[in-house]
Amino acid sequence: MQTKPPKINPILFSLPGVLFLLIVGLVPIKFGYDYYRKAQHFMVHAVQIKTAVIRYDFNQACRGGSASESRFPVVRVPDANGNIQEVCTNVGSSHESYQRGEIIPVAYDPHNLTDLRENNFWGLWFLPALFFFPGLAFVLLAIFRLIQALL
Repeated sequence: MQTKPPKINPILFSLPGVLFLLIVGLVPIKFGYDYYRKAQHFMVHAVQIKTAVIRYDFNQACRGGSASESRFPVVRVPDANGNIQEVCTNVGSSHESYQRGEIIPVAYDPHNLTDLRENNFWGLWFLPALFFFPGLAFVLLAIFRLIQALL
């Protein structure tokens, strides 16, 4: 006579997996939310202007970074004293994204020119989205697994 193995409660079997997915999802959601709040706070206090790309910096040295293969647009903006300064934007790419002389929107703090950002999705909202949406996918997967285990 063959005996059946004891039935494992599916909620108990999947609970560690659900908890793991929730943790893996909630941590990047927290980082994404923090980056979103920082970008939102920056935009409240930033000066927003449109300025021309004058050249490209290939190593982001004007932003205090290390050498890289990315090209960062350099623009001219007035500082807090009204003096015109050349500053790199925060979005670099492997190719020149804009023509020299092309007008682009930027946002910056006149007292801290190193915090100049392109006023578009890539310059402001890419980093929050990069963390938030994958985290959200893990949380939704955890909820789906929990519902599946309950049914």
